[in-house]
Amino acid sequence: MENKYEFNLKPDENYIPEGLSGGFLVYNALGSQEILFADPNLLEMYDCKDIKEFREFTGNSFKGMVHPDDYAKIDNEILAQIFNSDKKNDYVRYRIVTKKGDVKYVEDFGHLMHGKNGETVFYVYIVDMDQEDFYSRSRNSFAESQIFASNKNSDRITGLMNMPTFYEAVQKRIDEKRGREEIAFVHFDIVNFKMFNENFGFQKGDDLLCRMAYTIRKEFPDAYASRLSNDHIAICTNADDVEKHVERVHDAMLSVMDFVRIEIKAGIYYLGDDCIQAGIACDRARVACNLIKRRYDKIYEVYSDDIHEKLRIQQYILDNIDTAVEKGYLKVYYQPIIRVTTGKICGYEALARWDDPSEGKFTPGQFIPTLEEYRMIHKVDLFIIKQVCEDLAKLREAGEPIVPVSVNLSRLPSSSERNMIFR
Repeated sequence: MENKYEFNLKPDENYIPEGLSGGFLVYNALGSQEILFADPNLLEMYDCKDIKEFREFTGNSFKGMVHPDDYAKIDNEILAQIFNSDKKNDYVRYRIVTKKGDVKYVEDFGHLMHGKNGETVFYVYIVDMDQEDFYSRSRNSFAESQIFASNKNSDRITGLMNMPTFYEAVQKRIDEKRGREEIAFVHFDIVNFKMFNENFGFQKGDDLLCRMAYTIRKEFPDAYASRLSNDHIAICTNADDVEKHVERVHDAMLSVMDFVRIEIKAGIYYLGDDCIQAGIACDRARVACNLIKRRYDKIYEVYSDDIHEKLRIQQYILDNIDTAVEKGYLKVYYQPIIRVTTGKICGYEALARWDDPSEGKFTPGQFIPTLEEYRMIHKVDLFIIKQVCEDLAKLREAGEPIVPVSVNLSRLPSSSERNMIFR
C-alpha cells in the first residue's frame, strides 16, 4: 500500500551543507509545476543569490529551470517513466542555463510523492556533471543503472509495458479469470501518424505517443497497456463501459496537440469462449480497428462474428484462387447484349463467377475486392481473357457466327501485371 505523507510546503530555513555539486528541489508535479523548495546548492548552481531571485529567474516553475531545447524531451521521459508506468522514480539528463548565461549539464533523480490531502509533488536531486559524461550512456551512475534496470520491461518512449511483458501478463489474466469476468481488448491507432512524423519531426511524434499513452492510462487506470509497435497501443481491461471510455480517449486526443487535430481509431474485441490466447485477442481488436481507418464517421469498431466470417472467407479466397482457376471452379458466364432496334444479340459481356465445392457460390462482390486489395486480381483477368479467346476459337472452328465479347479488366494491376495480361 502506498505511503501518504504530511507535507509542509513552506520553504525550509534549516541549515543544509553548502558547496555540494548537487542540490535538492521540491515542486508541484501537476499544473504550473510551482517550485516549493530549492536548497542553497541548487541556487548556487543557477548563480542565484536567494530563493526569490531563483523563482524570478525560472518563472517559479520546473519548466523554467530546463534548457528550452531540452524540456519537451525530458517532459516525455518523465511522463513515460512515472505517469504511464505506475513507477515512482525517474532519471533524466538535460541542460540548464544559469543566470549568468552559462550552460551546464545535469542529471536529475526524481521521486513522485502523494500527500494525504491530494498533493502531488516531485522530490528531486539534481547533480552537475561534465559534458563528456552527459553525452555518454556508457558511464551510468549506480542509481541510474538501477532505474534503467527497473524499466527493462517498459517501452522506452511511452513507459507502457513492452510487448513480451504485456502478452505474459494478459495471458495470465485470461488463464486465471476466464469465465469469471468480462475482458475486453482495445487496439488504438493514430490516423496518418507517418505523415505527422514527416511534417513535425520524430521528437514531436514521440511527444504525441507519450501523450496518447498518458491519455489512455488516465481513462483506463487499471488496464494492462502496451505499445506494440509504431503508433499501435493495445490494452486489456475490464469490459465495463469500454466504448464510452474509448470515446473519451478519442475526444481528448483531438486537442492533445495545440497545433494540429489528432484523429485516432480503435478496435474493440470482447473476449469470447473460443479465444484463449492473448495474441489472437489482440489481433482481433487490431483487425476491427483497421476496418475503419479510412472512415471519419466512426471512432471505433467492435469485432463480431460477421467480421470473423468475412475474414475467413477472404482468407479462403486468397488461399484457393489458384485452385479455382486450375480446377474450373472459376467460370465465365456470358451475359447477352441485345440491340434494341432489332431485338437480336449483338454481343456478350464476359462475367466471372466462382462456384466452390466447399463454400458454395462466391459473388464477384466477395472475391474481386479481396483479390484487388491483395494484388492478385490479374489471375482472374488472365483466366477470363484466356477462356473467352478459347470459346471464340471453338465457335469459329464450328462455323458459328461470332459477335464481340467485352471483358472487364481491373483498374488496379500494375504495369508489369498488365504486360503479363496482354503478352
